[in-house]
Amino acid sequence: MSKRFLVQYKAIRMVFLVLIVALVFTVMFTENKFVAKRKLYVSFARSDSIQAYIIKKGFSFLPVIYQKNIDPDNDGIFDRHRFVEYATDNFVNYDGLIALDWEGKAYQDLIDIFTPMELNNTAKSYIDPLVLLKNINLRKIETGYYGLPSKYSTRNNTDHKEKNHLDELYSFVDVLYPSLYLNKNSIFPGESIGFVKQHLLNALKTGCSKKKIYAFITHRWHPNSKYSPNALIPISIFEKYITTIKNTNHKGCFLDGIVWWGADEIWYDKKKSVRDSINKYGSIQKFIQQEIEKYANVIWKQLNE
Repeated sequence: MSKRFLVQYKAIRMVFLVLIVALVFTVMFTENKFVAKRKLYVSFARSDSIQAYIIKKGFSFLPVIYQKNIDPDNDGIFDRHRFVEYATDNFVNYDGLIALDWEGKAYQDLIDIFTPMELNNTAKSYIDPLVLLKNINLRKIETGYYGLPSKYSTRNNTDHKEKNHLDELYSFVDVLYPSLYLNKNSIFPGESIGFVKQHLLNALKTGCSKKKIYAFITHRWHPNSKYSPNALIPISIFEKYITTIKNTNHKGCFLDGIVWWGADEIWYDKKKSVRDSINKYGSIQKFIQQEIEKYANVIWKQLNE
């Protein structure tokens, strides 16, 4: 074997090694980037000042069809005429994600795993709005219901029963929107974060590789909390909360993003229990800049850097 041939052989081998190393690092970087990046949405933000601020922070808006346009009487019966009228006025040419929020009596029937026949009938009622919405829309929408999979199935360790009963409904759903709001029902907030993780795991198990998963979050304790309802969650706890949501996965499946609910002056203005925190700043704009920005920065840093 000539000296010249050996030199060429070593050079070719070195090139291949460099290419292999580069490929490995590219794959690693791409996977890490995929895991780290999340899409950020805000719901219920209608004022011009909030919209401008939120867009500047890198969030998009997720439209939510609330119960008043699905079941306004809260009798568990789908109001087809009202829904079609609302959807036709707002979503014929819309392109993107939509969440439907049908709670009340119908939702309680839906998650009541101890009455499977009623649950199956209610699940079929939940399918109708999804089908109608896609028939009305002329572009591409992806739909799902806020609160599904339900937190109650996780709490009672019966998610397998819920999944079996709701299989038909899930086949019509494009997106899962689990509600991951924190409850302060004890003096140990970590307990609530642990529950959030279990609930998110349930959603990931249900939708892994089959559905998009966007978790609803908020920066205030749940209004039904035993302690400090509606109060701002301390930043240190909020950081752990968002970190938990970011890192929780099922067999490598992570959530696709979050929907931040309640970052809007209309919501605060209507809640007497939280107006005091606004008053100390003198105006809603200053409140947003000095309080909401703290939470927006945590979300952005954890989920989108």
